[in-house]
Parts: sequence; C-alpha cells; structure tokens
Amino acid sequence: MDQHQQKKQLERLLIDLFKENYPDFPKGKIIESESPDFIVERSVKFSVGIELTRLYPESQVVSDQGRIKQYEIQDELIDKIREQFEGKSSLNCFVKIQFDESIPVTLERILSLSVRISRLIIDATVIFKKGKPGQLIITKELPDGIRSLLVFAHPGLNYSVWERSNNLGISSNLPEDIQHSINKKDDKLKLYERKHLSQYWLLITTDHLCQQKPVNISNILRKNKFLSDFDKVFILELFNLKSYMLK
Repeated sequence: MDQHQQKKQLERLLIDLFKENYPDFPKGKIIESESPDFIVERSVKFSVGIELTRLYPESQVVSDQGRIKQYEIQDELIDKIREQFEGKSSLNCFVKIQFDESIPVTLERILSLSVRISRLIIDATVIFKKGKPGQLIITKELPDGIRSLLVFAHPGLNYSVWERSNNLGISSNLPEDIQHSINKKDDKLKLYERKHLSQYWLLITTDHLCQQKPVNISNILRKNKFLSDFDKVFILELFNLKSYMLK
C-alpha cells in the first residue's frame, strides 16, 4: 500500500470521529474525494466539502540533544510495543502513546515496558467488534513514564499507525500556529471551489491542544478570532475526543 492510500484511510477514520463528536455534522453520504478530502452530499442541491489538515506547531522551540535522544528511545519503545502486539493480534489500529516527560524511558526498560503495554492494549481491545469502529483511552494500570494510550480501530483501516503523542512538537504560541494552519489551507481554497459545492469546511486535527507554557485552552480558543475564507473551521482534539468550532 502506497503512502497516499495510507493517508486516505487515516483521514477516513478521522472524518468519522469528527462526525461522531460534532452533533451538527451534515447528514448525507460521505464521499472520499481530492481537493477537498471529503464531500458530504445531503441532497442534489446541498453538499459540503471538508478538507483535513494537522496542526503543525511552527512556533515550537527546537529540542535539545537530551530531548531528541529521549524521543528516539520512545520511538524505539513504540516499535517494540507494536511488534509485540502484532505478534498476538491481527487488529489494525491507530495508536497514540502519551509519555510522562518527567519520567524518562531508559533503554534497559524497553523490553519489559513493551511486553506490559502490548498486553494492556490486547486486553483492552477485546471489546472491539470485528468490522466496526472502536475507540478507547487507557489511563489506568500504566507503568511509570506512560501517561495514556489512545487506540482507534476502523473497518477501513488496512494498516496500522503507532506514534508518539504530539510527535510533530509542542506549540509555544498556539493561536499563531492554528492561524498558520488555516492560512495554508486558505491558499488552496480556490482549487477546492472548482467543485462548486454549497459550503467548504476545514477540519484541523491534533493529539492535544497544549502550549509549552501552561494556558487555559478554552480561554485561548474563545478570546482569539481566527480568520478564514472557509465557511466553517473546526479543530478536533483526539485524546479528549472533543471538537471546537473556530469559525
């Protein structure tokens, strides 16, 4: 499977999550497309184009060598957990692992941690029904150094994705980074409008809405006015399964 097919499968999982967590999601058939990523056809006369993007923290502070080394160890651990899991389960899933950065993972702990965490995920996912979407967040009985596990399953997912939470980095200026993500897609809106749809929505996804300096996220989203040529703009926070309308 090529990278484009993998991307489209993951986007389908994300759009379905958004549909489940946004009560005013338009009724109608969801059609996979290109530019925009999805079209929701409610009727012959009304359709909504939805474009997806990830929140990229352009404002993040460059990590020091110690932090970069810790990320490498975390990624090695994730690869080992996946190996252990796939040796005992055929489930394709989207897994995000949130580490407790105050408790570094050491190379010596990788094997024992991978066995324990893979077993936790295997035991937790027995509730998933074959051919049906499933989602869970594991926060209990986790070893030191692991804060939470996010696991999604989807019938359209023919491959697995295992990643660190916030693997793109942590923003130092969240409003600025959100606006930048919007601007990059606004630049392509003329291309999307060639489809002559009724409305165009932008969905930004992120693992956690957070900043390097602790802030009240709800206040930031409420007090900042985000500008866009899209009819509606949303951000979907995966670990909280919560969506926010920004416009």
